[in-house]
Amino acid sequence: MSTAVTYPTTGNYQANVISDAIEPNDLVTEISKQISSSECYKSTQQRIWVASPILSENESFLAFLNEILNFNVEDEEDQISADALRTAVFTTISAYAHAPSEWRRPRIATDGGGGARLTWRAGEKEIRAVFPADLRRPRYLYVEEGDAPLPLINNFTWITLWDKLAWLAGFR
Repeated sequence: MSTAVTYPTTGNYQANVISDAIEPNDLVTEISKQISSSECYKSTQQRIWVASPILSENESFLAFLNEILNFNVEDEEDQISADALRTAVFTTISAYAHAPSEWRRPRIATDGGGGARLTWRAGEKEIRAVFPADLRRPRYLYVEEGDAPLPLINNFTWITLWDKLAWLAGFR
């Protein structure tokens, strides 16, 4: 099953809250509907196809989606661009869908320039995923254990994020 999603151009994203009663199989469809209903997403006809993963019920993941999709509504000073938001949402959905048991809710912030910054912590371990506002700049993953930063991972994919979340959860 596939859902069409419109690429964004410019503008601010505003979303509705996702209901806790939504069925897991309908989560990606609901997110796509909310993203494509935004005015900034209606200005282009270019489309991509996103496979709908079967998502298990996870209150932490739904809370994360509600928080990131409503970030710009809650914080008028520091905004996440539509491109950064789209990339962050679909990267995290794919990582979550692959292994929901390894999901941890991140702290959401901006990078100061319209990009999204997601931070996960567990004990002495930290993962920071940065999705720049400008798609020409590489997204990167910063990983740290204790006071020792590990090499920066440029242009990471959902698979890399999934692997680092498993490491954070103690599965790797």
